[in-house]
Amino acid sequence: MEAESVTPLDEPQAPLAYPETDESPRIARRKHYSFHMKRAVLQGDEGIRVRAAAKQFGIPRRSLSDWIADKENILAYKGSEKTLALATGRP
Repeated sequence: MEAESVTPLDEPQAPLAYPETDESPRIARRKHYSFHMKRAVLQGDEGIRVRAAAKQFGIPRRSLSDWIADKENILAYKGSEKTLALATGRP
């Protein structure tokens, strides 16, 4: 019979935690874009494909597609250029 390699329960085992660092894991945050940025991208992407424009400006393709779908509202917005969304506060 072959001997199975089983560690005894009394032996301390290394914790399955984070590597030996002083930092805790970073939580990925969503990227936010101001209306100023959205307007600049929408005015600068005329005649360019969505994929190429997204790569050129360094934004996700899906975000750019959403901005293009909402282009009228973004360009017609008269509020602060620093605003991140059309609606105010949480629903």
